[in-house]
Amino acid sequence: MKVYVDNAATTKISKVALDAMLPCFADFYGNPSSLHTPGQEAKEALENARKTVADCLGCEPREIYFTSGGTEADNQAILSAAYNGAQKGKKHIVSTAFEHHAVLHTLNRLEKENCPNPDETAGCFGQLMAELFVYEEDLWAPTLRQMGMALGRFIYLMDAAADYRRDDKKQKYNPFLAKETTKEEQEQYLLLAMNRCAEFYEGLPLVQDKSILDNILYSGVWVNYRGKRKEADQND
Repeated sequence: MKVYVDNAATTKISKVALDAMLPCFADFYGNPSSLHTPGQEAKEALENARKTVADCLGCEPREIYFTSGGTEADNQAILSAAYNGAQKGKKHIVSTAFEHHAVLHTLNRLEKENCPNPDETAGCFGQLMAELFVYEEDLWAPTLRQMGMALGRFIYLMDAAADYRRDDKKQKYNPFLAKETTKEEQEQYLLLAMNRCAEFYEGLPLVQDKSILDNILYSGVWVNYRGKRKEADQND
């Protein structure tokens, strides 16, 4: 007994669909863009099919696009969403690492075409950290928010620098990779981010455990970075 379990990749056509398509293979085979009779007959069959699908989905026929397969459909959906979103200032697409290559490769292309400055991408994580640092809106909330923003940027850039070679091998997005920065340039970004963080940190009236926090901020984060970078170089 033969069992086929790869329908997610390619599915056997149903008898109903096959019967509907046979006339198109034998009778309505013209190019629907042509002005001759066979072409116009094919166009009529195509538009009838478009209307049938639209009626099933409850939308307009003009909203239905037929593609040759999943890869083309993925490309069209992602690229259309990206370009239309960019016109409205929406430039973020969230995906997962285990998507099909038709999705991942298209996203990689978009990243290379529209790669922002490393500071811009780091700023997204910085904004998240900024809000986590503010327990309540008091006198020190603005300073804490600025410190959290700078520290968040540093953490994001530190991970990007440490993962530089691994992301290059696996063709994953990395802001430093997209801008083709050197190791020295990456560390300059880190220094600027940490200096900004230290500027606001020193403005806080800290007393309890300040020496511990000093060690973490001025030494610990760099030890962590060097360790990550060394581990990445050894695994290269």
